[in-house]
Amino acid sequence: MQKKWKRIDKTRSLKPQQGNYQDWKPQLAEEAEGRCVYCAILDVYFGGQRNFHVEHFKPKSIPEFSHLKNDYDNLFYACMICNTFKSYTWFSAKDGDWDTIHYPNPALYNYGDFFEITADIFTITGNHVVGEFLIQKLHLNRFQLIHFRRYETSLDKFVEVFARITQIMERLKPLVKNKIDEAIKHHLEISETNQEIIKLLKEKLTHSLYTPDELRQSPK
Repeated sequence: MQKKWKRIDKTRSLKPQQGNYQDWKPQLAEEAEGRCVYCAILDVYFGGQRNFHVEHFKPKSIPEFSHLKNDYDNLFYACMICNTFKSYTWFSAKDGDWDTIHYPNPALYNYGDFFEITADIFTITGNHVVGEFLIQKLHLNRFQLIHFRRYETSLDKFVEVFARITQIMERLKPLVKNKIDEAIKHHLEISETNQEIIKLLKEKLTHSLYTPDELRQSPK
């Protein structure tokens, strides 16, 4: 099962030269490929960028980190649910110490490496203490995320089926050119099926996994 988290490589980012963190959400969204750095949900399933936050990895409300308020290397793209659960909490630990609870720097580590996705039920379990801490603190097995993982797996399967159908159509092309009636018939049927798949995909991609009420309120 493919994991959707990624390391946010800040060295490859085009950093803004003016403005402040409130202006930089579009750039942060682009470098994160539209995903929450913590739970990996796509913003298109969460009401768009308006329901995502600019996350201060080292919280700006903690005095020792206040100077990082507009430091682009300290900023990440996060859904409002994960960002609210994380809030201003902070735990110090050495990089690479996975037996001490803390938030690993998403610019240095792929969060997907801290979790394993359970087949069929789509919950995640943690690798080492850090993984379990992140799951518990950020509630990474909340219902919507389980549904999202199942949903993305279904989309991946759609893509695989679509690719196989495309290959079959390519093999039929020489027969269609020779005007073999049976081949033409199958080619048309497959083409219609492809269009149905595309329509289903478009419908899924416009669907939010959260209700309007859930998007308006902070998690408890």
